[in-house]
Amino acid sequence: MVTLALGMVVLALTARADAGAWWLLPGLLIIGLASGAKFAPVQHVTMDGVTAELAGAASGVANTTRQVGGVVGTALVGNGRDPAEAETGLNARSRSSRAT
Repeated sequence: MVTLALGMVVLALTARADAGAWWLLPGLLIIGLASGAKFAPVQHVTMDGVTAELAGAASGVANTTRQVGGVVGTALVGNGRDPAEAETGLNARSRSSRAT
């Protein structure tokens, strides 16, 4: 989890409107490695005591819970942004280019 958080910090520090793919690559690599190291063992632990008859349902519930958690977490983080800061990003530039 610490490595995943580190990758998110690296990605947040390097993500800019004019950043190319190479600038984002270090953060994305860290996030990818940390996700692989975290999600596979967690899924294994989740499915460890499940009978064969319930394996499909248990896997579906585990995956749905992970997806919903990601969406809720993203919404909470996105909601914490300063509205004035949002006006300086790509949306503000695209609005000004359409106005001309």
